[in-house]
Amino acid sequence: KYFKIETFDIHYLYFSCIFILDMDRCKIILFLYTIVAEVADLVLDWDFFVEIEKTDAVQDWIKVGVFIFAIIGSIFFIMVFLEKICSFCCEDDDEEEDDTFAVGLSLSSTIIEDLPQLFFAIAVALTVEELLSPVQIGKAVYAIVEPCVKIVLNGFEIHKMKNDKRKRKIRHRRCKIVEIVICCFTIICSSFLLINLIIPIEDKIHDFM
Repeated sequence: KYFKIETFDIHYLYFSCIFILDMDRCKIILFLYTIVAEVADLVLDWDFFVEIEKTDAVQDWIKVGVFIFAIIGSIFFIMVFLEKICSFCCEDDDEEEDDTFAVGLSLSSTIIEDLPQLFFAIAVALTVEELLSPVQIGKAVYAIVEPCVKIVLNGFEIHKMKNDKRKRKIRHRRCKIVEIVICCFTIICSSFLLINLIIPIEDKIHDFM
């Protein structure tokens, strides 16, 4: 009895390892990057809300806005997580349908959640003269790095689809081009945010020296 259970477990583990090793390494790396990036984004959003909730220097409407978009970000996190798990583990017969959902979800997340969160972070940086928490710098750095990676990945996707004349693929290319433009705008705004966060720190260092 126990031998059968142990044999089954070994066989299950063996075939699981074979399944993972047979998969495209790029797909595995992209999957792991996406999960780690989404978790980091979610943690930074809620940590940022906790930090500004502690101070009276931030106006109430900003706190409410950050809280609302942290909830929206949590919903997008669940949707992106489930979509990545399904696309990674399941072989969908309708691959184009899956691509359409992924492209739409990525663009929606950027417009509906990422940009408003960035604007609220800038509002906090301009309202409060001193740095509230290192989380602010973490959010600013993340908001620069993550769009840069998106631009590279979208560039590869556009290059792969450049000879595909199907209407759905043309729409995908347009969506990815729009997302690249938004990412460029996000990088500019995030750089402005990071500069405004670093300047008070430099002033304190000069005063200390």
